[in-house]
Amino acid sequence: MGGIRPLSMLLALLLAAACAAPPPSEHVQLYADTAQQTRTAGGVVLDRIAPIVATHDSGQSSTDCGPEGKSGIPRCLDLRGISANGASRFDPPSIAVQRAALDLVAAYARILADLAAGKSTAELQAGIGVAATLTGALIALTGVGAPAGAALALLTPQLQALAGRLETQRAGQVVRQSLIADREVIQATLRALEDLTPQMYDIYKAKRQLDRLAALEAHDRDAANATVDDIKRFHAALEAYVRLLRATSATLDTLAKDAQQSSRPSPQAVQATLKQATDARAQAQLLLNTVRQLDGAQP
Repeated sequence: MGGIRPLSMLLALLLAAACAAPPPSEHVQLYADTAQQTRTAGGVVLDRIAPIVATHDSGQSSTDCGPEGKSGIPRCLDLRGISANGASRFDPPSIAVQRAALDLVAAYARILADLAAGKSTAELQAGIGVAATLTGALIALTGVGAPAGAALALLTPQLQALAGRLETQRAGQVVRQSLIADREVIQATLRALEDLTPQMYDIYKAKRQLDRLAALEAHDRDAANATVDDIKRFHAALEAYVRLLRATSATLDTLAKDAQQSSRPSPQAVQATLKQATDARAQAQLLLNTVRQLDGAQP
């Protein structure tokens, strides 16, 4: 009889362990990936429009380096159109500031994911340090951005305050609630990025319509039709990009909620949350694929 009680206790512990929810790291990783997909999509869009914006902002006439007639030989080498690691050497300020904003959004989503996953203070501070550096870079760019980046420049006071908080925590005490509350600044950054998209489309469409007119004057109907198709693809890509920006904002709310949970969720809740995260990531991938169609159809 004496051995029954210890055996019962062991069985109870095993049952409790079986019923306990696994750490939420899997689904928060999926949500963090969604923010990264938004950054990637933004990079594709910005790569496409950067050379046009550079010409638009400077007031200079553009050089057509497209293929010559039937030979298909490029007319020249346009350095503005060559990018590496997501950024062009010739990024105009209004484009560079958007790249920096997207970098910050992705880094902040990672911080929230690390909070929700219960990462160590050292791991959190590493992520905070990255976000602090990116915030400083974004602030510097908002000071030199062209009018096309004015929506982000309006956030300079909030970004400066965010930079101060992050710098304090990168080597000091991590204030969990402060980090969670900072999502309001990041969400404002996402809205500013969205506000820039209509002007991006107008600039792109105006340039490509000029290309279409040139093709019609040269009696090149195929090139003219290809230009129309390209404008439509860019419009579809921008729509997908905007949807990704909005999805990322919602993702930050979800990660913040997870980071504030004090009790362990039930296995059923974990499975439901994992399904939601999986579905969100799949939807984000579809939107990213739409944006990436620009890569396979260079004008």
